[in-house]
Amino acid sequence: MSLIRHSPHFEVGSENTWVTWHAKYLDSLLKSTLLAFASMVPSIPGILGACAAVTYDATHELWLGAVLSGLSVIPLAGYLPGAGKIVWNFRLIDSELRALEDILPRIHETPGLIEPVRTVIRTYFEQITKINSSLPVMKRLQAIMDAVPPGPGIAQAEKSNST
Repeated sequence: MSLIRHSPHFEVGSENTWVTWHAKYLDSLLKSTLLAFASMVPSIPGILGACAAVTYDATHELWLGAVLSGLSVIPLAGYLPGAGKIVWNFRLIDSELRALEDILPRIHETPGLIEPVRTVIRTYFEQITKINSSLPVMKRLQAIMDAVPPGPGIAQAEKSNST
């Protein structure tokens, strides 16, 4: 059992499958992170948030998150694993966004390919900006949302340089 979910190997030319997989994984990480914040609320709402986080993480095979969410139910001491889960998830989210940034030039060769990722980002952007707008994750999210497809001259220059 691995603590980090690695993307499956996709054949060259299957960017659509790759982007879809990463969009779904990014979606599950963002939901898990918001549930982790809910588990940090004191008293009954926090316990319910932690239970929801454990259930969600277990069904999406985010095992470390499930364990940390379960530990966050412990009165007072549970804040430490809850905060640890949030930090861990932000690292995973940052890693996913970095992987998406690396493939942005190829994604822009096919119109609409980036749309599943942008849909996920739009869904959570406002909630995440309330957390801390200076986080590196926020900058990556904004960069992907603002990414402009390269012009035909740039794409042609890259293709001719690679051959």
